[in-house]
Amino acid sequence: MLADLAEAVRAGKVDPVDLVQESLRRIEAANGVLNAVTALRARWGDVHGRTELDELAEQVAAGKSDPYRAADALLDSFTELDQATS
Repeated sequence: MLADLAEAVRAGKVDPVDLVQESLRRIEAANGVLNAVTALRARWGDVHGRTELDELAEQVAAGKSDPYRAADALLDSFTELDQATS
């Protein structure tokens, strides 16, 4: 499923920002029952600012960045922010 979504983003069939927003919507909808997410940053701006999200999305869409590595970079940024604010 993730490989299919990554390919759809690279092919321009799916907007990466829309994909993230839909994922966040689904997390919020299910988390009340699951209680699995303890911290959710719905805005990339909470970490680095809007332009970096756009740049990351463009790199993934252009095939210049692997979507899985991009996700790792995003998670690393969250971890760094959490450590800096703790």
